[in-house]
Amino acid sequence: RVKPSRANLETFFSVTRSPCALTGDVLPSPPMTNPTLDAEREARRKRLRSLRELLPISQEKLGALAGMSRVKINKIESGLDKMASAKTRDALAAGLGLTRDEFEDLLSGHMTPECAARRVRRRAAGVAK
Repeated sequence: RVKPSRANLETFFSVTRSPCALTGDVLPSPPMTNPTLDAEREARRKRLRSLRELLPISQEKLGALAGMSRVKINKIESGLDKMASAKTRDALAAGLGLTRDEFEDLLSGHMTPECAARRVRRRAAGVAK
């Protein structure tokens, strides 16, 4: 095996741009995807966005209500953030005016965005369930 010199490395990287090829390592394979989970995540983000638009509040306002940035809300709605942590879900539920259970029902599809929006509006108006 030849010991790589600085000149050899610079030439190598200018041609390949891959540090893995230098050591003979295999490039990592892309992560496995599960179509069912992907479809569920897509449905959850669509329900969240639908509710936000029905209320109607902007991503910026929801971010402020939930203690997050507009960018974080955008990432959640676009699917770049999986909304996996309980802290994130609790903050979104509070920001939207839902209980934790209601928010989980919304995400799971047991409650429609329209029903959730009605509950939020009733609470804001001071009307009981």
